[in-house]
Amino acid sequence: MCDDARRLLVMLDEADNFLRAEHAAGYPNLLPIKSLMEETGRRFKTVFAGLHNVRRMAHAPNSPLPHLGEPICIGPMNQTEANRAALRRLAREPLRARGSTLPIRPSPGTCCRG
Repeated sequence: MCDDARRLLVMLDEADNFLRAEHAAGYPNLLPIKSLMEETGRRFKTVFAGLHNVRRMAHAPNSPLPHLGEPICIGPMNQTEANRAALRRLAREPLRARGSTLPIRPSPGTCCRG
């Protein structure tokens, strides 16, 4: 029996090379992802994050990417101290809920360097 309340969100970062290869190969992975989203009534969703190819594919003719949802351009999120603090909270809160922690002041190479 299907539970209509269940959802699955797959988030893929650095997706530019993947999307470039998908375009060159005729979308062998994106078409099944699109079908899965449609078959589940959009309870299954995928988020692609990247730079140039994500934006380009969102507007490319014959690309299945526009059918996955409206693209949102966010841009760099660590440009100000306020943004870096918000990003640290986004990383810490879910970890804190499961009993883990991050350093109070990130050291070089850790979360949300500016």
